[in-house]
Amino acid sequence: MYDFAFAALTVSYPKFTVYEDDEKGLKAISQTHEMYGAWRWMESQTGAIGTREFGGKVKMPTSEFAMAPALLRPAVESEEDVWKLELPDVRTAGAIPVMMQYAKEQEKRDWPIVFSSMGPLSTVGYITGVEQMCRWMVREPELVHRLCRLVTDFVVALAEYWVDTFGQPERIIP
Repeated sequence: MYDFAFAALTVSYPKFTVYEDDEKGLKAISQTHEMYGAWRWMESQTGAIGTREFGGKVKMPTSEFAMAPALLRPAVESEEDVWKLELPDVRTAGAIPVMMQYAKEQEKRDWPIVFSSMGPLSTVGYITGVEQMCRWMVREPELVHRLCRLVTDFVVALAEYWVDTFGQPERIIP
């Protein structure tokens, strides 16, 4: 993910550009790969996965030391929010359309198609905020279990979407 920010800086784009604009992101990564003779593939991770997809907000990297999107407002802030949370549509949720555009560009270039997801607890941390998740792990474990179940279902649906779209699971790199 941090290679995205490096690629943006290499071609003089603001860092957030590669997380929001798949065309400029692809250009930045391709030019950086050519410049350094890197292997021709790219991760399609758009940072803080789970945050936007489940309804939270991210802060794009604009400061000198920020390299990736960070949690700004969690999707879940209360116990009631956990029980109301529903599985998002993997085709339209948050940054998934940008990730899919990257994957389609990988396919056009005959590069490996990268499927990005994070572990359930990392994603839950982006949905709730890490501090809240840790409190609930101790005091309300059923809430974390529910969120882990939703995240796992989300990742499975996302993987199915990638396989359905590209039809070549052997070319997809998890």
